Amino acid sequence: MRALIGPHAGFAYSGPTAAWAYKNVDAKNYDRVVLLGPSHKVYFDFCGTSTCDEWETPLGNVQVDTKTVDTLCQQGDGKLIKRINLKAELNEHSLEMHLPYIQKIFQDAEKEFTLIPIMVGSLPKEKLAEHAKALLPLFQDQKTLFIVSSDFCHWGEPFDYMPLDKSENTIYKGIEKLDKAGMTLIEN
Repeated sequence: MRALIGPHAGFAYSGPTAAWAYKNVDAKNYDRVVLLGPSHKVYFDFCGTSTCDEWETPLGNVQVDTKTVDTLCQQGDGKLIKRINLKAELNEHSLEMHLPYIQKIFQDAEKEFTLIPIMVGSLPKEKLAEHAKALLPLFQDQKTLFIVSSDFCHWGEPFDYMPLDKSENTIYKGIEKLDKAGMTLIEN
């Protein structure tokens, strides 16, 4: 396994789904985790990363791979991946919702790991290839696990996203169709 895509809704909503995803990871194979998640509350057109050396959690502190973060922040003249302020970092949940699962699989494997947290902003399409190129060496490293924190789709009035598929009789069927289309794109 090179990568995992998991949800970041509250544990009551997506916890069992996330647990099934993490159940398939053999943490003994990895030393480092690149954790990517969307920025929900702060707008930026780059990827943001942590200013911290470690992240404090109820299950213990997680070491940030600061050396690799430094290297990433130098890519693309320092414009692709930037350190963001702590307030913006603390206000985002898409990454932190994965930490208990990550910590549990590494604890079970009796193995230490480091974390590279990356908040993905609203990236311009013309910059996607540059971002991918910056992350490619990490993806090619067999000891690095990529975890993508996903919403799939936020359907509803609060998200200003309510397409209605007229071929479906119910809203949930339309949402299921959207999710399956997303999964097909990812699989391909």
